[in-house]
Amino acid sequence: MPPPTTPLAPRSDRRILAVWIAYWIALVAATHLPGQQVRRFGLGVSDWLLHTTAYAGLAALTWLAVGHRSRSSGWRWMGVLIAFGALDEITQPLVGRSAQLGDWLADAAGVLGVATVWTGVCWAVRKRHARRR
Repeated sequence: MPPPTTPLAPRSDRRILAVWIAYWIALVAATHLPGQQVRRFGLGVSDWLLHTTAYAGLAALTWLAVGHRSRSSGWRWMGVLIAFGALDEITQPLVGRSAQLGDWLADAAGVLGVATVWTGVCWAVRKRHARRR
């Protein structure tokens, strides 16, 4: 039997897809709340950490939902997420928030961190599977 494309291939693509879509919608909604509303919800966490973890979550769900089919597919999707992070920042002034390069870099760091770890885990699993043959 060939090894799975990733060690965490989803059992229920529909459920993962639904969670992924819901998360993405929630992320867009949260990043496009008017600036005054965001300040009222002060979480006491750095803005950089919020951006990094939010996009790391999106990257992990993306890899599970659609990127797990192949390594190249996963990395293409990570590129889409990084571009989306830029678009997300660029459109924030429409709701009274500011677009910041640092926020986009934090988004990209979250995406690339997940992609790097995921690729490493997949490599280790494939290597282990090859040794068992």
